[in-house]
Amino acid sequence: MRSTFLKFLLVSISTISLVYGAGFVATVTKIRGDVSQLEPGAKIARSVKVGDKLRQDSSLLTGDKSFIRIKFKDNTTMNVGPRSKVSVLETRSDGTSFIHLLKGTIRSKVNKADGKTKHKYYLKTRSAAMAVRGTEFQAVYNPDNNVSSLLAYEGEVAMAKVEEDPAAELKRLKKIRRKQLKNQKVETSASGDIDVVESRPTYDLEGRMDQALGNSEAVIVKRGQYSGTVNTIKRASLPVKISPVQLNALYQNGEMKEKLRRSEVKSEKLKIGKRNLIIKGADQEAPLEGIFDEKAGKFAPRSGGVLDLNTGLYVAPESDSLFDSKLKVYVPKEGSGSIDQDTGQYVTPRGLKLDAVKGFVASTKGDNRILLAQADSLNNATKTKLWAGDDIKNVKNAGFSNWSETEKIAKDIIEIEMYGYNETFTSTNETGGGGREFDTDNAKSLMIKWSHNSESNWQPLTSIGFKTTDYTGSKGQVGQPTRDGVLLGLGVRYNLSKRWNFLTELLLEQEHYIESSGSSLFLKRVTIPKLKLGLEGHLIKSGSFSLDSLVYLTIAIPKESGSHKVGAGLGYGVDLLPRWWINKRWTIYTGLSIQKQKQSVSTTGFNADNSISKFGLKFGVGHLF
Repeated sequence: MRSTFLKFLLVSISTISLVYGAGFVATVTKIRGDVSQLEPGAKIARSVKVGDKLRQDSSLLTGDKSFIRIKFKDNTTMNVGPRSKVSVLETRSDGTSFIHLLKGTIRSKVNKADGKTKHKYYLKTRSAAMAVRGTEFQAVYNPDNNVSSLLAYEGEVAMAKVEEDPAAELKRLKKIRRKQLKNQKVETSASGDIDVVESRPTYDLEGRMDQALGNSEAVIVKRGQYSGTVNTIKRASLPVKISPVQLNALYQNGEMKEKLRRSEVKSEKLKIGKRNLIIKGADQEAPLEGIFDEKAGKFAPRSGGVLDLNTGLYVAPESDSLFDSKLKVYVPKEGSGSIDQDTGQYVTPRGLKLDAVKGFVASTKGDNRILLAQADSLNNATKTKLWAGDDIKNVKNAGFSNWSETEKIAKDIIEIEMYGYNETFTSTNETGGGGREFDTDNAKSLMIKWSHNSESNWQPLTSIGFKTTDYTGSKGQVGQPTRDGVLLGLGVRYNLSKRWNFLTELLLEQEHYIESSGSSLFLKRVTIPKLKLGLEGHLIKSGSFSLDSLVYLTIAIPKESGSHKVGAGLGYGVDLLPRWWINKRWTIYTGLSIQKQKQSVSTTGFNADNSISKFGLKFGVGHLF
């Protein structure tokens, strides 16, 4: 008995140790601005200070103009830039680290691996996998356009495109951790010593990364070179040299400082001239003018462009740009923008801004044909979503079309929904026999629904609604003192697949039920608690259009109000809603909705069965953020 308890205690202590990172894996060495940390198992992030120790599975979040530097036990350093979120997934005893860049920018300096380790440092984004043995590099990930960009300063970095939606990948990574906790065993030696042994997890993160990076479509990015992933190209772009002016400015900005106002910027032209360059880009294998092989999917933008750290986009020189034969790069034209000499940030031409999805757009309203022509010229040269030159003209950009249900779970969505419907009220089995029926064809409601973002399968839901039902003048009329009602909802959505979700909500809804007052009857407004259980998803999806559906049951909980009692009841509902995504942020939908519920009522000297049926048209507008 004592031995069994000792084994149980030892396993429990080991499990707790693993959950909290099995000790500390990194130390905070420098901070600037607003930085917070989310520890394993924590619900609320806390502020970070120099000297803090980080556990495995910790996440770091930075604000505007903010920065944090952490050092791992093998002296590898990782700098996290402004407006970024990074998770330290795992750090092993041999120094191998696994990092997940969820958004923003990081810069790492990795100590060289020994001969026993294939790679020393792995970096994962939603659209790319990267690995190094020892080097210094900078990576950017923008979730708005799913762009991953890589810039190497020293050594070499392997990069491959992967295609995984963020919610599904997060679930998989959490499953890995659960497997690690389960794959333990207790061994007892001949002398009676007890030891907890962690076996190799079923899900091998390193193996998955190496498999992607070992593919023939992976690329090797060398000093001063850039490579990126884009949704419409099946592999990472072939590495090309970026502008030496920006390369050197970024290299010297080790603390990743930024300037948010144009008035703070010290613009520097991209013409190279007689500059003393600290580092120069390694010769690239791809054609300097760029290439696109549609059949093979090989793609390289024109060399000499600049990397925009906010959008993750590579701005290629225009087709009529000059060529520097000494450094073997094209030089962006003067009207293509500049860089800030202190930070290396790309500065758009005055009057233009660079949008992560739309590309160059005029930042001022009005019909300024010069700005519009300039924006068109830059967009034609850079093909923002494809990062290519003129050779890409035969490629059609698929762009955004629709979200999967799994992706929507990881987003905040606010919807405003209007519902105009016909409502029929039926009372049967009344005391003394008989019954009555009356209806209205101008009932209406307004709902505001908020689906909160989640990093798990479960998504919290809140809703509030207002409605008006007026039976005045209806056949079978009884008194109706109040016509308005309120609906409140609190629930969760569980993601089953990319297509379907399970829905459960606790509702408080005001409905009308028959009440007697002396010898007369009237409709009394009663707030009824209900439990809603349903299945939602899309029946058909094509491009930006989908045919959404919702089928659900409602279970009404008994309610007493004075002498008036409303019994338990059942109901159901069906929604069939065609939906159209105007862009990746805005959606509209409309369609048919049917609802029905039935409950018994009783009061002094009166009993009846009441049922309410609704049939009408819904129209809604949603915003995703």
